[in-house]
Amino acid sequence: LSDSSIRDRDGNSALMWSCKWGHLSIIQRLLLCTADLFEHLHKPSGNSLLHLATSHDHIDIVKYLIVQFH
Repeated sequence: LSDSSIRDRDGNSALMWSCKWGHLSIIQRLLLCTADLFEHLHKPSGNSLLHLATSHDHIDIVKYLIVQFH
């Protein structure tokens, strides 16, 4: 993981995709490598990491993110 700020053409970062698809171990690793976490909090559409995890029923990720941001 060299640059966690890279986004696809729709503005999604690896962290956003990991929240959507339920990859907790990747999320944990990305958060360790991310210098500016707040740049990943929202997609251009307005959805947050929590929105992405919640809308795909990844409750373990929701709980993890809440602890991280609290």
